[in-house]
Order: sequence, then structure tokens, then C-alpha cells
Amino acid sequence: MIDIVFSDSFASTLKYYYQKRHIERQVLAMPMYSSLGDISDCSFIESRKTVCKIQYAHYKASEQLTAEAVDTLRKSLHELSQNAHAGECFRVWWSENSDDYCGFLWLCDYLKDFSVKTVTIKVPMTFVRDDHLMIISQLGEISEEDIDQLGLFSLQSGLSTQSRRSFSYYWRDLRSENHPIRTVINGNIIGQSIDFYDRFVLANLSRR
Repeated sequence: MIDIVFSDSFASTLKYYYQKRHIERQVLAMPMYSSLGDISDCSFIESRKTVCKIQYAHYKASEQLTAEAVDTLRKSLHELSQNAHAGECFRVWWSENSDDYCGFLWLCDYLKDFSVKTVTIKVPMTFVRDDHLMIISQLGEISEEDIDQLGLFSLQSGLSTQSRRSFSYYWRDLRSENHPIRTVINGNIIGQSIDFYDRFVLANLSRR
């Protein structure tokens, strides 16, 4: 079984988890940042390159980091294609973080016509731990120890071919709308205009 995650940091955590337990498992990291930018098929890789450029704009080695990120994504897409055609089994990790959610929908669309066994682990954003709440904003905040302590593998459930096809319609709608931003509202991923986050930023700016 191949684990698919949409976060570089959580991919590293999961690899370390398996390594410590001497478990042979391939972890395929696919950080596509698909909650931002153009998601039309014809420009998918180029639009991901643009998003990476923005992400690394403040680093001295921004061009190198962007090139490496895009190259990694290309290789991951190639590995996904090879494994899907070989009939491998997949386990998809995702959450209601917008990049995870969009990545999950994209993958369902990609795999909709493949006869492959797929399971999913949807990780909650809130956990009760002893006498306090643990709230995360992304899977990268989960540590190697948390995976067992939070019982994440117990959340695994099947993802049938019909389910993948149903989720793929959701992705097609988002792709058809192709808004510049996609965000989760009340558990649903919804396309938004480019200035969607402005109100939140402005509300927290100093009035001085």
C-alpha cells in the first residue's frame, strides 16, 4: 500500500513513523497547493510553478527552491501514474485544510477510472487530549508520536470507485469555476474571489 499525502512536512513525519517501526511503506508527497491559483488541466503544472514562486519569493534561493518543488511534483505525478497503472493500493491522508481537501478531490478525479483499491484517513482538526483540546490547522503540525496517540490509523475507511467518481464531480465543478482561491466553509470547499482574505487581514491591522 502506498500512502499519499499533500503536505511535505507530514510526509516526512509519516516516513519517520514507519522507519522507527521498521515498516516498509512508500509515502508519496504531493504538495500541490491546489487551493490557490489556476486549476485548469491545460496549465496545472505551470500554475503550480506560479504558486511556488509566490511561496518562495522572500527566500534568496527562490528560483532554485521553486524549480526543486516543481520537479518534485512532476516526479510524484509520474510515480502516481505508474503505481495506478500497476494496480497498487493507495491510502490517502487528508483533512479540512483547504490544500488537503482540494488535493483529495483532485486525486479522486485522477483515480476515478482506475480499478485500484483505495482507502482514506480524514484527520480531524480538533482532538481531545487528556483535559485539553488539541487544535491543528494542517497535518504538518502532527508529530510522529501523535499518530498512535491520536489513533489516526483507526480512522481509516474505504473509498470505493463510486465514491471516487462522486468526489470527482466536486473537483470538476471547482475546476470549471476556476476561482483564484478555494477555501473551506462549513465543511465544504468553495471557490472565492482574489480579495476574499482581505477583510480578515484588514480587520487585524493596527489602526495607528
